[in-house]
Amino acid sequence: RTALGAHGNQRLIVALGRTSPEKGQDVLLDAFARIAPEAPDLHLALVGDGADRQRLEERAAALGLADRVSLPGWRTDGPACLAAAQVAVLPSRTEGLPIALLEALAVGVPVVVTDVGAMAEVVEHGRAGLVVAPGDAAALARAITRVLADPAAAKERAAHGRHRVAEHYSTRAQAKRLAEIYRTCAAGA
Repeated sequence: RTALGAHGNQRLIVALGRTSPEKGQDVLLDAFARIAPEAPDLHLALVGDGADRQRLEERAAALGLADRVSLPGWRTDGPACLAAAQVAVLPSRTEGLPIALLEALAVGVPVVVTDVGAMAEVVEHGRAGLVVAPGDAAALARAITRVLADPAAAKERAAHGRHRVAEHYSTRAQAKRLAEIYRTCAAGA
């Protein structure tokens, strides 16, 4: 938590991914700016590196959030970074099925994602996390606030997400599915 910029009892929001426009970290900064005045114990860590890093640092400063937003850069311990958070946010404008989402669900952290790629299908709004429209900072702020305001409900959604990943997206589940494909192909040959 300290390496991500959170100190003491600060609650932590983590977004894990390369810093680039399609990842939507700028929208998350705008959402955080809406939440921050009412939540002085909240810190945002944008974990990753990329072409947008400097622009995001400048945006955080322009919003008056430089002391509450950290950009610790690329890290090799993504799941541990996610596990340290009260909420993981994937604010992408475009996406497939990000590993960061599966990692967040696997470690049991509550998630807020945008309705792009396969994220909404995996999360099932309200079951394993919350889903908002891409690019909507107000909706993103409301969803994050909802997670933070009701930790018990967020914990239930996170538990469902953890089970869902283990059942459908784990290495074991993927191997089982692949073996079934091979059996089907062999039977038809």
